[in-house]
Amino acid sequence: MATDTLTRSVLDGDAARPNVYRNFIDGEWVASVSGDLFENRNPANSDDLIGVFQKSTHTDVEQAIDAARLAFERWRLVPAPRRAELLFRAAQLIAEITGASVAKGIVDNDPEPKPLRMVRDYVKAYETKYNSSDPPDYHVAESTAACLAFEKAIENAGSLDPSKVRDALASLDVMTFFGQIKFDSRGINTFKPMVVEQIQSGVHYTVFPADVANGKPQYPTPPWSSR
Repeated sequence: MATDTLTRSVLDGDAARPNVYRNFIDGEWVASVSGDLFENRNPANSDDLIGVFQKSTHTDVEQAIDAARLAFERWRLVPAPRRAELLFRAAQLIAEITGASVAKGIVDNDPEPKPLRMVRDYVKAYETKYNSSDPPDYHVAESTAACLAFEKAIENAGSLDPSKVRDALASLDVMTFFGQIKFDSRGINTFKPMVVEQIQSGVHYTVFPADVANGKPQYPTPPWSSR
């Protein structure tokens, strides 16, 4: 691991010195082991120096891969709902920090793509409704999305008749602040696949579906005193 670390991604420049950007490896902003840098200039205007970046080497890449592999071993033990909650919060922070700058060029130069606006509006409405400074957690968000799907299905059906609402749900295809909602023939949202986790000997294991499982299900499930 390189030892020249920072708490920020960039050394701010000035009129005489450009910004110098670092690599993010193992939770730290670090210089390349090569010690070399390269300039990145605007291809439309070579006089516009965007910044100076690390001239990374094979060793830098290997360090990043090793760090990511170790991080995965810890991350995979985090229950799926908690992982989703953390990612949802990360998305909020990115939107708050970057604002419109990150959005430009993502969706037809829209200064703020629709999904980001929807998330921002939902969080604001939640905090206002419940007078809370804490953002809604994963369980609150997915429950709200379920209610929105039901509401949209009733609107599409134009009726409260159970059969018509059911058919409208089956054909639903809508974007929400929680992501796209579209059900397959089993009634599962194809845009948000879920996993089944089980605590075994104090460790969280994903036991279904098989293609992502890192453990086998124990059945019948042992009592809590044995887990």
